[in-house]
Amino acid sequence: MSAMIYTRKLRVINPEPLRLPGAEMAYATSVRYLGVQLDAKLYWREHIETQMSRTYASQWACKRAMGRDWGFSPKISLWLYKMVLLPRLMYAAVVWWPSAKRVEIRNRLTCLRRNFPRAATGAMRTIPTDPLDVPSLDHLVVSRAESTAYRHMCQGKWMQAEAAHVKLEILKKNRWNMYRDRMTKKYQIRNAFKTYIPERENWETVEKTGTNVRHWYTDGSGYRGYFGAGLYGPEENYRCNWSLGTMATVFQAELPPIKKCSELLVS
Repeated sequence: MSAMIYTRKLRVINPEPLRLPGAEMAYATSVRYLGVQLDAKLYWREHIETQMSRTYASQWACKRAMGRDWGFSPKISLWLYKMVLLPRLMYAAVVWWPSAKRVEIRNRLTCLRRNFPRAATGAMRTIPTDPLDVPSLDHLVVSRAESTAYRHMCQGKWMQAEAAHVKLEILKKNRWNMYRDRMTKKYQIRNAFKTYIPERENWETVEKTGTNVRHWYTDGSGYRGYFGAGLYGPEENYRCNWSLGTMATVFQAELPPIKKCSELLVS
C-alpha cells in the first residue's frame, strides 16, 4: 500500500509517512489505477510510453500474418488497425490528450502511425507517410477524447472547466449543446401523470377526459434540410416556436417542445 502527492512543484519534500493501524504507507512517484499510469505531476509520460510499447508489440504480432503477396488482405489489416491497435493506444485518451500535442509525443505517434499501414499494404520502407493516407494519430487522440467527453456530458458526469484535460473547445460549439437523443436511465417508481394520445381521426373532436386536464400541442419537423419545433397551449394562449438549424433529425426536433411543455406544466 502506498500514497502519492500530486503537485506541480519542482522540489517536493515528502511529509512523514502515513500510518494506518498495523501498517505504514510509503510515498510513491507513480501508481497504476484502472489501467492508467498516474505520475505525481500528471505529465502522462509513463502511461503513453506503456501504451506505445504495447501497441508496438501488437503490431509485430500482426506483421507475422502479413506479407506482400500472402497473409491478411489490406481490408482485414485496416480493420485490425482501427479495432485493435488504435483502441489499445488511445485507452483513457480523455485524460492524457493534452500530451499528444507536445512535439516529442507527436513525433513518436508519427513513427507509430506509419509502421503498420506500410506493412499492411506491402509498401517499401522509403515510402513517405502522407501517400498512405492514414489520419494523424494526435488528431485521432483528440477526437477520441471529444467523443468520450461528449458521452459523459450526455450522462451528466462531465464538468467543464478552463484547465487541464477538461478544456475541450469543441464541446462549446452550438451543435454539441443541442438537445440530444442520449439520456441517462432513471427509474420512476410512481407515475404522477397520464398521457392520452388519441387517433388521428379524433384529433378535431377530442374532449377533456377529466377536470384537471389541459390540451397542449407540440410538433417538430424538417423541410428542405431545415428543422424547427413549435409548442401551442390553447387554454393559456401560449405560442412558442424556434429553429433547430440543419444538424437535427426529425426525432431530435420532436424532443424540445415536449421537454418545454413538461417544464411549463411542472412550474
